[in-house]
Amino acid sequence: MPVRSLPIFLAILVMGVITPYSESLAVNHISACTIIDEPGYYVLDSDLLVNKTKCIEIKSSNVVFDGGNHRMVAGPFGGTYGVFVYHEAGLRNITVKDTSFENWVYGVFLRDVEKTSVYDVKTKGGFFGIYFSNVENLVLRDSKVDDVKKIAFGLEGVYKAELYNLQAKNATENGILLLNSEGVSIHDSVVEESGFGFYLKNSKDIIVNKCKSAFNEKFGVYIYNSENVEVLGLQALENELDGIKIYSSENCRIYGSEFLGNRVGIFFEGTKESKVIDNTISNSENGIFLSNSRNNHITSNELSGNKKGIISTSSSYNLFNSNRISGGAAISFRDTFSSTITDNWIENAEKGIFLMGDSQRNLIYLNYIFAERNTYDEGKGNLWYSPDIKKGNYYSDYEGSDAYGDGIGDQDYLIPPKNVKDIYPLMNPLKMEKKEIEEEKEVLGEDAGGKETTTPLQSEQKMEESLVDFQSFEFLFGIAALIVIATLIVLLIRDRIL
Repeated sequence: MPVRSLPIFLAILVMGVITPYSESLAVNHISACTIIDEPGYYVLDSDLLVNKTKCIEIKSSNVVFDGGNHRMVAGPFGGTYGVFVYHEAGLRNITVKDTSFENWVYGVFLRDVEKTSVYDVKTKGGFFGIYFSNVENLVLRDSKVDDVKKIAFGLEGVYKAELYNLQAKNATENGILLLNSEGVSIHDSVVEESGFGFYLKNSKDIIVNKCKSAFNEKFGVYIYNSENVEVLGLQALENELDGIKIYSSENCRIYGSEFLGNRVGIFFEGTKESKVIDNTISNSENGIFLSNSRNNHITSNELSGNKKGIISTSSSYNLFNSNRISGGAAISFRDTFSSTITDNWIENAEKGIFLMGDSQRNLIYLNYIFAERNTYDEGKGNLWYSPDIKKGNYYSDYEGSDAYGDGIGDQDYLIPPKNVKDIYPLMNPLKMEKKEIEEEKEVLGEDAGGKETTTPLQSEQKMEESLVDFQSFEFLFGIAALIVIATLIVLLIRDRIL
């Protein structure tokens, strides 16, 4: 090959490598049910009314099935699989797109496939919408399933998958099911009016991000015997049971989510090493419930309008800190051991912090409690102050004095029914006052006299604007210019020109 032709040859070779396989496939037009056993791009040319068990059966790798936005309707004498993808030797590079299925047992079913893409698919009626078994490297997107008697989107034995922009409605059993799967990301998807919203079982390394699960008959999200599951930006609304229930699982994280009108907002049962951070839970029977769980962190959550805020039963070594709880029974322990309650704000509550049953060796300090009944402790060995920092809690009904002016009450605060003592009761809710002042400044933006006020964030921004950036181009250029001018002046003086 001439040297001059080598770059052209390489360019052609590279273009051939990076061109998607679908663009290089032969186009085949089909207008009836068929078996696809050769690679190619297959386009459906018309709607189909089908009285067969299988309509489109794919038995070859490197196949694109393009439904051309046509409908495939199962008739009264058939209708098991709309699209069936399987070969005993395994398949790879399969795409199914742009098709509507009605009344099939399975709208789309893929088994033992590597590198799969399914998108712009709609299914309605039947039992299963879109189902994957033993699939690796999957992308499922922009699809919708309605009115199925079992599962809308099912993933069983799936490894490495991205699911997004999915909609499931009226699925009797599960909206989105993950079973024995790993490395799956689900985002920007909605499940409504189904049995379970999202059901994750025996799975790990799962992310559920910016999804909505609402008006389901059971749980918004149910996580069973799984690990390393992260749920963030979830909206769990008006589910009949729990917004999210995590059972017999570990290392799960729930961040920045909204739970409204569920029986329980967040329920841990037999769960360990997990975190609940920065969520809002409101208008539920119970806000956050821990049962037989240990080594979990419940931090910086906002709970309001719940009959009970945070509940812990038969659990141990959990941390409850920096939560803000308004209304109802704020924090209730029963038969709970060696846990810590600290830095929580409790307002307008019927009950503050109650330790019941055989609750032992719990540490409670730096909490601010405003309730009709602030405290109760019928357990053993619970400590209502920190012996290290020598501070207890603030109680709205404390009537002691502070002769030394150190912010610690001179008289012990007695906690019924056993008169357990907080020997370092706090005199003033300083943290709460500071928080409320900052919130008022941010909301009002100006004072009562009509003058503009500045929030701490605005003050910081103005200070940053007023400071000189010693690394900016303008500053360095100015310094260089001054040096040049000074040098010229020195030279002029030396030569007696000035």
